[in-house]
Amino acid sequence: MCADPATAATLAVSTASSVASYATQTSATKSKNRSRIRAYEAEKQNYLNDIMLRNNQYNNEVIEQELALDELNKAQMAQWANQDRQYLKLLEDHAFNTQDALVDRYRKEYAGPQTGVTASRLAGETARAVGLGLSKSIANVMFNKETIALNKEIIYQDTDAKRRLAYEKVRYAPLPGAPPPPPELEAPPGIGGMLLNIAMAGAQAKLNDKLLNKQKFGTTNPKQNPNPNPRPGSTYRHPGYVGE
Repeated sequence: MCADPATAATLAVSTASSVASYATQTSATKSKNRSRIRAYEAEKQNYLNDIMLRNNQYNNEVIEQELALDELNKAQMAQWANQDRQYLKLLEDHAFNTQDALVDRYRKEYAGPQTGVTASRLAGETARAVGLGLSKSIANVMFNKETIALNKEIIYQDTDAKRRLAYEKVRYAPLPGAPPPPPELEAPPGIGGMLLNIAMAGAQAKLNDKLLNKQKFGTTNPKQNPNPNPRPGSTYRHPGYVGE
């Protein structure tokens, strides 16, 4: 313990300064860490918002793709129905052609009172003409049937290609990127530095107290000075002093 008030005051000031410096450093470190944490939280929230927006956009694209596929399917079915109507029209025309040919044949086969070779020839000519007309009508039906089947296949392939393109646009869902890394926080200053400064200040204060005592009494060892605090006006004599 320091006997000199000035030395004790210096020790108190040094201790308070060390404690205040440690508290200031600790507060500054905490403030930096709080700023980094707030910045990280904002960055993480932006990351989550970006994922949400991308997922919503992808879901909208999927809905639009499904609607586009429905329209493609409707268009394909309408085109197929048109091809089927054309085929039915060919069958109907063939049926009426057959009917007209048979009616014309029976009308021309009637020879009336004619008999003999001429009548037989005229009847044969009619049958041959009817056969040729029916053959032509059947060939036309078969050819157009194949054409209609080919057209329906072309329509299907074209629609399927469009469906594939629409599917490729939404084939892969968006993948989120790597989340922002957590911040590196600073460790608070160690208390050892403050304690070392206080210890050094205490040692310096003790040393200063000893030096002050030495300057006052000429010794720093109380055993060598049996009367360290003589009264003012008194005469101090060393025990080994031999009087005059």
